[in-house]
Amino acid sequence: MTVHTIVVGDSDLFDDLYSLWETEFEGKVPDVRSPEDVRYLDRVDDRLKENAPDFAVVIVNQRARLNKAEKGEPDLVSMMARLKDLQQGHPRSRFVLCLYEQNLPFEQITTLVAAKIAIVWLSDAQIVRQELRQQIHSAVDAARASDPEGLVAPRLEVIAEFRFHIPDPELRLHVFYGGFPLPQRSIPIHGDAILMHRFLEGSNEVDKIASQPSTNATRAKLLDAMVALDRVGLQIMADAALIREYETLENEHIAKLVRFRITTSTERYPCLFEALRIGARPRPVVVEHPTYRSVYFGQDPRLRLEWSHSNPVNVLVVVANVPASQLTVESEKEQVCVNFKPLPFAEEEANFFTRLKQAHDQGKPFERVDGEVGKPVKVAVGRVDILRYDHKTPVLLSQRLRKALTESQYDILHFIGHAYGHPLPNDTIDTRLVLPTGDPAAAEALTLFQLTNWLNKSNVQFVYLSCCSGIPTAGGAGVTLTSAAVAQLFQSIPLTLGFRWDVSDERAFEFAQDFYTELFVQGCDFDEALQKARLNIYDSSAGSEPMWASPVLLLQ
Repeated sequence: MTVHTIVVGDSDLFDDLYSLWETEFEGKVPDVRSPEDVRYLDRVDDRLKENAPDFAVVIVNQRARLNKAEKGEPDLVSMMARLKDLQQGHPRSRFVLCLYEQNLPFEQITTLVAAKIAIVWLSDAQIVRQELRQQIHSAVDAARASDPEGLVAPRLEVIAEFRFHIPDPELRLHVFYGGFPLPQRSIPIHGDAILMHRFLEGSNEVDKIASQPSTNATRAKLLDAMVALDRVGLQIMADAALIREYETLENEHIAKLVRFRITTSTERYPCLFEALRIGARPRPVVVEHPTYRSVYFGQDPRLRLEWSHSNPVNVLVVVANVPASQLTVESEKEQVCVNFKPLPFAEEEANFFTRLKQAHDQGKPFERVDGEVGKPVKVAVGRVDILRYDHKTPVLLSQRLRKALTESQYDILHFIGHAYGHPLPNDTIDTRLVLPTGDPAAAEALTLFQLTNWLNKSNVQFVYLSCCSGIPTAGGAGVTLTSAAVAQLFQSIPLTLGFRWDVSDERAFEFAQDFYTELFVQGCDFDEALQKARLNIYDSSAGSEPMWASPVLLLQ
């Protein structure tokens, strides 16, 4: 099957394409004919009919004339309409529109993408050459398979940012096409001061109930509070333009909605934004899309593990299983008495990483604890070191952790154990991790302030706090900031994942297993792995178990 390449209305572009053909296709890919230079768009229709049923890539300059009788340059709307007709009439052809205009209206871009017309901007010769190369190779693959659906046209990629850190919240769309950034779009959100205050109050009420001992009555109250919060959230997200824009982004033929980003101020941080739904959607945004939190929108973050076979991922796991009783917890300045529950799944959670490394080293499919056999581990796993209290050494677990972080090279720190919040004078909370000491009546408190100092001297890129209230919101009237220690950790480490409420030991293990299976076995990004693990919780209870809203992924 032959592939034709045709350039319309641009002699310079024809010269560039001919040079590309001579360099990469002539004599190497015999399926590709030498490029043709055509002056008018109407002539393309004749050439494609003459060469049916061959495949073709047609490159059209925005200023190309539609026909010989036309005087001057055609307007873009007319050009788009003609290309759309040609694309429909010749499904074995891929049309590439070369544009001069940088600020093309979003509606026109979506129209072109929906019509499967590729777009390239003439401002960057390297990008143009790269796009043409990709389209020709796509046509060759489609021709050899005799499959017109194999002709690939890039989709829009969108990072949708909820901007709750500004007085008048908005949804900001960061749009990319083939890696090229397009003008941003902003859609207002009905989040006036009154609604946002009600949403904050509702979030605080949910947090207070979630912090109470888990009983049937408490769980019922928590579900009622979530329903009440959802009613306020629907008012915030009820704007017709917002719903219409979201439905456009959900059209997979037009756009790939890469992720949502929640940008918030410290005052609004306690808001349970994870509970928001858009319009009549049955499930919250965080259940349907990868989502993370941040306090500003900078460059697109690295949300994928950086690894190679020569530079595998090293993991440090801390198992801090203290006796299940009331313990005297000692810190640098004081002692407090705290009750702790047993953690029967702590060792299973730690052994998950050992089994993950074994599967990687042996090249075998990874088998979960529940017996489900999946795929081989995609991400290269290097060291997996597990720290526990050792009765044979007098050195405290905290000091061994400090030594491991500051003297070894780890990419991930995973903590399994208990945590509690200690109030500070400025209405914030100091989150403290509880470490065993060997004394059945006592434990050691490691503040996140201390841990952060050690992490700053390490290479750790991701911290996972598998414990109760590892990332609390200090819900309650008048409390506006999250844990001060978490805030410091958040500013120091690129990515941190934890729970805003208490979580059962078994559920914490299941969630960690789901998350890391997606991260290491499937090779997902951090926020995508979180979304899939969250979805498992949501679907298993049809949304009736609020724990799906508890995990929070913080980005520096």
